Amino acid sequence: MSNPHFTSDGNTVYFTISDFFKGGNTYIYTSHFENGKWSEPNKLPKEINFPDYNSTHPFLAERESKTDVLLWSSNRPGGEGGYDLYYCELLPDQSWGYVRNLGRPIFDDTRFLDFFDTTSNVNTAGNEITPFYDVRDSLLYFSSDWYKNLGGYDIFSLKGNFRVWDSLKNLGYPINSAQNDIYYKIYADSYLAFLSSNRKSSFAREHQSCCNDLYYHELDKIISEETIEEQKVELLTTRTKLLVPIALYFHNDEPVPNSWDTTTVLNYSTTYFDYIEMHDEYRERYSRGLSKKDKVEAVDSVDYYFSYYVEENYNKLLEFTNLMKELLLSGQKIVVTIKGYTSPLNTVEYNNNLAKRRISSLVNYFYEWENGFFREYIESGMIEYEFVAFGKTLSDGKVSDDPNDPRNSIYSPAASRERRIEIIAVSVEEIEQNTE
Repeated sequence: MSNPHFTSDGNTVYFTISDFFKGGNTYIYTSHFENGKWSEPNKLPKEINFPDYNSTHPFLAERESKTDVLLWSSNRPGGEGGYDLYYCELLPDQSWGYVRNLGRPIFDDTRFLDFFDTTSNVNTAGNEITPFYDVRDSLLYFSSDWYKNLGGYDIFSLKGNFRVWDSLKNLGYPINSAQNDIYYKIYADSYLAFLSSNRKSSFAREHQSCCNDLYYHELDKIISEETIEEQKVELLTTRTKLLVPIALYFHNDEPVPNSWDTTTVLNYSTTYFDYIEMHDEYRERYSRGLSKKDKVEAVDSVDYYFSYYVEENYNKLLEFTNLMKELLLSGQKIVVTIKGYTSPLNTVEYNNNLAKRRISSLVNYFYEWENGFFREYIESGMIEYEFVAFGKTLSDGKVSDDPNDPRNSIYSPAASRERRIEIIAVSVEEIEQNTE
């Protein structure tokens, strides 16, 4: 008994028995695990076990939504040479279909067979043995001593669906060697492939290359498209959340000064570039009347504020926006939480409305970005906003609230840092796609 092959559920085994007492031929048998024990071996029918010839190396290709296919090697008559590969479908009623020589063209109408070349493009005048079919990528692996090889039996592969086959490929060194390399089999869940070989590195009881050892090699990990998409979304989500908080800064009482409105038609990009244009004004007003040394320090502090607060956070907003686009295209819903701050000038009620106008400018920015790319996502609820806490009470109490001291209440970096809104959180969740 040899050459066992178990089905994926472990309940059926195909194997060979050499009938030494009846001519010495090898035939394929099967057994089923039922009620806690294996059934008596059942010899497969003569269509598979051609009488008085050898049938060996069984392998069952279990195909989803299709019939399973038994492959084996046999030296039965009518082949291309020595041992050829054959296959036969296991039909839904557990009977066996038509036995075919693997690689020969299939004709639905057999009346014109004499007019076509029916030679197999897989089997040869030599020997083809130990088939293995990987249903994941429709690749057949087998060993042959006929094709151009490194010596003895080499392992070959070709892609096909049992009706059409692509060109043959030798797996090459170091999988193949100058000796016999056979029984190649892939274990996809472990990312490993095994083979049997009597290459020089094998342990030899009698002489070099007398005996076969088992060898293995690692496979490249094949990641499904679904997993790749999940990993992409996870990475995008992580990158988006790492950008938070994003602080966005404004000039005093902007946008729309001296207004009790809670909305504006301006978007944040407009107010940002207007603010950047005031950089020199801030340098001059905050350093006015100071000694030379203090003036240098004041100018440096203003420059630092514009570079590392205003400009850097705007760049974070741009990156955040592009990541939002990718997440939405991946079917994710995004909730953006925004918080408003103001400097302590004016009343709480006025500052509440001012903070809302500033948040309105950010909402406009998203709505108008890239000619309204986000518009349909906002209107469909794929983008949502949450607004929290506005007003003077959010300042740290260390900023001047004297309107007669514009240097410290308007142009100082400390007061400027209070005039902001922040994206303080972002949540991402997958939305089930309607397949109807």
